[in-house]
Amino acid sequence: MTRALTLALALGLASSASAHDDDDHAAPAEIERLPSAGNVGDLYEVLVKYHPEPIGRSMSLKVFVADARTNEPIAGAKIELTLSGAREYKLAPKPEATPGVYAAEVTFAAAGDYDAVAKVSRDAAADLVTLGTFHAGFAPPDRAPRKLHLVAAFSVGVALVIAILIVVNLARRRKRPADA
Repeated sequence: MTRALTLALALGLASSASAHDDDDHAAPAEIERLPSAGNVGDLYEVLVKYHPEPIGRSMSLKVFVADARTNEPIAGAKIELTLSGAREYKLAPKPEATPGVYAAEVTFAAAGDYDAVAKVSRDAAADLVTLGTFHAGFAPPDRAPRKLHLVAAFSVGVALVIAILIVVNLARRRKRPADA
């Protein structure tokens, strides 16, 4: 009985901890979870992270550019990003304050897959990098399931409290001397 209670308590704490893992506390953690397309060219490594949005809404792109050999961020580059699919989009990401990070926006008119190619140039050096496929027209998952995790964790916690109260009550009944 004690083992079952210990196991139930451990599972309840684990459920509470996993419910908390879904919280967004920092932008870097959020960026890591975003869909991406990227590749390494002869001179540069390019990675594009994006926030999926429904068709007709602006989609934010973060473009990360690094030296292919040293992985050092490349600041001051000119980037031309081409997305080809149902229609072709040509973007010119702008540099952000962080070296090697660039930002762009695109609004897709039609859902589907778009092949991405980046032309990166800096001084006399230029590289054409095939990045992969962007998926347009797919919304990010609704945040409602996160609330469901919290409700489940709360329910498990309430069930554990009830189980503890039952066990304590049973233990007290066993310790009472029998009436003669």
